[in-house]
Amino acid sequence: MERIRKIKQMKIFDVVLVVLSMGVLFFFCVGLFLFPQKKISEQENRMLRTWEAPSWQTLFGGAFSDTVGTVTRDQFPMREHWISVKARCEQILGKRENNRIFFGENGYLMARNEYVDLSTARENLEAVERFSKSSEIPVTRTWIPRAADVMSRWLPPPYPSDAARRLYQLLDGTPLNLLYTAAEDGRQIYYRTDHHLTTEGAYLLYCHLGKTLGYEPKERVFFSPQTVSEDFLGSADSRVGGIAPRADRIELYRYDGDERFLMTDRETGEVREGFYDASALEQKDQYAVFLGGNFAHLSVEDPTENDKPRLLLVKDSFANALVPFLAIHFDLEIVDLRYVSGEVFVEKCARVLILEGVDTLATDPSLGKLGFIKYKEKG
Repeated sequence: MERIRKIKQMKIFDVVLVVLSMGVLFFFCVGLFLFPQKKISEQENRMLRTWEAPSWQTLFGGAFSDTVGTVTRDQFPMREHWISVKARCEQILGKRENNRIFFGENGYLMARNEYVDLSTARENLEAVERFSKSSEIPVTRTWIPRAADVMSRWLPPPYPSDAARRLYQLLDGTPLNLLYTAAEDGRQIYYRTDHHLTTEGAYLLYCHLGKTLGYEPKERVFFSPQTVSEDFLGSADSRVGGIAPRADRIELYRYDGDERFLMTDRETGEVREGFYDASALEQKDQYAVFLGGNFAHLSVEDPTENDKPRLLLVKDSFANALVPFLAIHFDLEIVDLRYVSGEVFVEKCARVLILEGVDTLATDPSLGKLGFIKYKEKG
């Protein structure tokens, strides 16, 4: 009798487990269709895939089934909550890496980027070389290293590996030693929760570029540091589910008259005064306080001076914090080729600066569009 009773209890337990499992699956399946669809994830700072009505062409061509997995992943009910739970559990288990982000010392979150295939980097470098040879004006190239390569002693062993260094064998114009020395001296060169340089890092880069670009960098006393945020959580925090141990501070290095500079979006014609967008401090991507984010083609001019040389800056987002410094010495034509789809006409410049992070160089083929840039006469 005791054996029969235990068997009955096990069957009841099995039935309850099956019912609960089916209930959970049913809830999430129904939730995929009933919960409001999100078009953008502020936590991850990216667009999300949404459901689209299938057509006969997408159904029988296979395109619809190919998107189901992506949509299910992006629209999963309570998705950001589950990402955080997963990250917390892995951290409790002692893992020092999550979603290819290392948990370093002193609260640093640093991306693990090791490139097995360097073909994109080589193609980009070849495009830069062609552009430089055909250019009638001097071209300077600068590649911003990854935080994990500059701050290697903050990382858990056995990183960094030889694979992490392979990309640098192809490069010149990388201020790796400059940033490494500054970090070892205790300066915060990179944000703890983001891949970008801090304003301090941008200032060091500005001083470093002075000799090459032909200007005398302003001393620190020229600037007035202004803290605009104490709770910045960047892209690395997003990738680990929002569990960064501490937030970052954003500082702006202000100077007299920096609010007078005119920034013009050459695609829309919109003109804005000053380099900073305070409204960005109310959103997840607070780094957009610099320039207001990324644009295909911006021009920056000082309306009180007419004799500044003009610099063509071909860049990714690493240069956004650098622009207020460069604008002291140059009027700027700023082109981000990642957002360019056709020819871009810029006014004739005295120099060219190509400045990108090495991660962009290795993964984004947009420098192949350097030929889209055409010069026009001022006026």
